[in-house]
Amino acid sequence: MLEREYRILVPMTVDEYRIGQIYMTVRHTEKETQAGTEVEVVVNEAREHPELGPGHYTEKRYYLASKFPGWLAAIVPSNMYLCEKSWNCYPKTLTETTASFCSSFYLRIETLYTSPTPTEEAHQPSPLPIDVVDIVRDDYPKSHYLEAEDPHYFTSIKTGRGPLREGWCSDPVIPKMLAIKRVSASFAFWGLQTKVESFTHQCLREIFLVGHRQAFAWIDEWIELSEADVREYEEQVLACATRSHQSTAETHQHHHTAPDSLQR
Repeated sequence: MLEREYRILVPMTVDEYRIGQIYMTVRHTEKETQAGTEVEVVVNEAREHPELGPGHYTEKRYYLASKFPGWLAAIVPSNMYLCEKSWNCYPKTLTETTASFCSSFYLRIETLYTSPTPTEEAHQPSPLPIDVVDIVRDDYPKSHYLEAEDPHYFTSIKTGRGPLREGWCSDPVIPKMLAIKRVSASFAFWGLQTKVESFTHQCLREIFLVGHRQAFAWIDEWIELSEADVREYEEQVLACATRSHQSTAETHQHHHTAPDSLQR
């Protein structure tokens, strides 16, 4: 098992991101669906977690085999999916992911959204290696780059925040939130364990960088939304994703059904 703690500082408050976190999750599901990823929504409902308390639970299946690198696609079936179970008990969230083709794969992400002001819970020494993700200075993947989303240039019309200059982290005028993500990736498969676990962390770090940078760049889209607004948006996106998956599944079933002349 490979474990690591990621810390990401963003220019917004914990209370503001209560809505932003939901919006970002839904927006990325929408983008994945539009990009051709099959997303099957199994459960989406209010539910209490035994440790985190009341919150919202979602269970989704992502059909991603076609997006894997060649060395990984060669060992997984084409109809595989990742099953993601997520509890949003803000300011804490928990996501657990398993793979349909291999019971030895397990991914767990525990997140705490907190103020960067030292608190006993958020800033006690971590037992895990810490990786600080910097949304301004870290190398950004070219495939995701848009100048309109670059914090060096972006200015929020509704909040007046940005562009983010060197030293913004210590500017007392800019509100700040710290996302602390403890990630455990396990793939108990001889010969591939280290490679798959490292690849998983590599993918997640990019997701954390892109996602939190976009959370700031898209702040004008969600900052004035109510929870009712963002939940309505969620219902629309998840319903669309479900229809798209059902349509694709029916097409596959039709293509794999032999003609009557061959079935006799």
